[in-house]
Amino acid sequence: MARVSSGYPPTEFSQKYSPVLAPKGKLVPPSDVFGENGVFDKDVEEKTRQAFKVTMKKLEKLTTPVTDEALKADLEREKLDQVLTL
Repeated sequence: MARVSSGYPPTEFSQKYSPVLAPKGKLVPPSDVFGENGVFDKDVEEKTRQAFKVTMKKLEKLTTPVTDEALKADLEREKLDQVLTL
């Protein structure tokens, strides 16, 4: 199955690094996949950490402060709609 990128940094990170962070299809703590008893070596751990930092920087660039009160109210309603539809 081909993966479709949404352009949203956390989604891209999740799709690319899910084999590392969830090696058996289930999310596991970093201590289980990295380190002495882990599945992956230090190089993979460093690359994953760096990719996460880059992802967070991209996300910060996408996030702009909302100053318009009407827009704030719309965004708050949208968040509630997303929670209720899940």
